Order: sequence, then structure tokens, then C-alpha cells
Amino acid sequence: MLALFATALMAYHLIMPKEVVPLATNSIFGDLLQLQNSSTLIKAIVSCVLILIQAYLVNDLVIKRKLSRALSTIPGAVFVLYTVWVMSKQIYHPVLIANIFFILSLSNLFKIYKRHQPIALIFNSGFWLALAICFYTPYLVFLLVLILGLLSLRNINLRETLQMLLGLLTPLFLMGTAFFYFDLLDRFYNLELSLVKLPDFTKAHWHTYAKPLVIILLILLAVLINTEIKKKKKFDAIKTIELFYWTLMVSILTIFLGNPVHEMHLLMISTPMAVCYGLILETSKNKIIKEFLFLLAIGGYGLFLIGQTG
Repeated sequence: MLALFATALMAYHLIMPKEVVPLATNSIFGDLLQLQNSSTLIKAIVSCVLILIQAYLVNDLVIKRKLSRALSTIPGAVFVLYTVWVMSKQIYHPVLIANIFFILSLSNLFKIYKRHQPIALIFNSGFWLALAICFYTPYLVFLLVLILGLLSLRNINLRETLQMLLGLLTPLFLMGTAFFYFDLLDRFYNLELSLVKLPDFTKAHWHTYAKPLVIILLILLAVLINTEIKKKKKFDAIKTIELFYWTLMVSILTIFLGNPVHEMHLLMISTPMAVCYGLILETSKNKIIKEFLFLLAIGGYGLFLIGQTG
């Protein structure tokens, strides 16, 4: 079902691919995976596959953490809709690869609850986040989320915090060593952190900030109605949901950061957005209205594509 849904929403790009200008990734490996020598059709297919993989991982995360009793594909469907809407103009970007590693990082983090000495899980959580940072550097901001999650799911423990930081630093140290061996340390040292570069608001067109403003409104709305999805949930599920909301709140700090601002940056928050709104849609209260709004969002995406073509 998710495969059909993702293919249907990506059909426009698969049938009518158009050339786009590659965006700067400000990352270690991102520029190497721009697929610059590939056709736009190949990029669209790769994007569709990556989106489908992430939608499956999001659904798997919701089901295994018992965040919902419905066991539906709604969170994954929300992920697909949000992602294709954000990337409607770009088709492909290495942030899609980075987000897979970020989901794996969260998955390992949530598994540490009530585990005896979860050293491997804590290490892996930092390790996967480091790989996400290598493909898209602004994911570094979510280190704060991992630390908050560690403090929330476990007692305050300096040793476990150091284990997570060790997992984060290990791939970066190994890559730094490789860059030193191949005499590429300049690339490693001159890595630009786009999240600390303020954009020039005077030169950007108003539509550049249209989607970020919509996303901020959606985040604030999700926060306002967060109590609805935590009803009748177990304590560990509530802890997990609260961490997703913390991820949304932390992400607000980065939405307008980056020079230049580009819409693909908004994919960083696709996972918490999909989980929170997926759980909201799954609740039985006003279910018909919520389903209608979801269908309306799909229709709005179609109209957006038609307007973009025109």
C-alpha cells in the first residue's frame, strides 16, 4: 500500500522528469552523492525507493514501540505525503540518505528503555547519527535530542553519555584519519555547518519562506493537540512520543538557518512530523474529519503540482 501511494504521488516526476540544479549539501559525503551524471528519471526512481524505505522504517518504529493500537500504515503515508510535498521542486537530495540513518539512530535510542546495560544500543544511536551528519551536516543539532532522550529514558549517567558521544565521534575520527591519509584534510576542516549560517533575508523571494512558515504552523498545531495522542498509552510509549515532540521543537531552531535557504532542509523533520500527525489521524475522535483533511491535503498537493507546471 505504501509503495502504491508513494509511486502515485511521485508519478508526476517519474512521467515528466525535469532537470534541476543540484544544491550544495554542506556535508562530507553529500556532494559525492548528488547523482550529477544521472538522468532526472533515475533520480526520481532513487528518491521514490528511499522515501518508501523510510516510510516502512517509520511504520515499523511506531508498531514496535507500541505507539498505536491501530497497527496501520497511516504514519508511513503521512511521511510520504510530507516528503513529496517538501521536495516537489528538487526531486532528489542526499538528505534522503541522511534521514535513513537518523531514523535508525532514533530506533536504537528508544530500545534502551528498561534495558540492562544497553551499551551497544547507546553507542549505535550516536554512530547512526554521525553517519547522518556525514551526509547532511545540520543533523548535528539532533545530538541534543539524543541526550534528552538518554536523560529521559535512563537515569542521569555520565558513563552512558560518554558512550553515546563515543559512538558519534568514532565514524568522524575514522573519516578524519582517511582524509589525512589521502591528503584531503582541507575538505574536512573547511566543512561548512549550514545550521550556523544566517541567510540573507533581504535577497530571498517571499515564496522561499512559504513552506517553512507552513511547517512552523503545523509544528505548533501538533504541540497544541499533543495530549490527544498520549491518552490510554503506556508510560514508555508516552516517553517516546514526548521525544518526537522534542525533536519537532528543536527543529524549529534550524528551519530558517542555512545560507542559502532551501526546501530540502525541511526533510530533517519528516520523521517526527509523520509520527505525530500519523498518531493524530489514527485516534478515533473526529476520525471522519481527519480522514477528510488528509484527502484534502493530497488534493492540495495535486493542485500545487498543477500550479507549478503552469
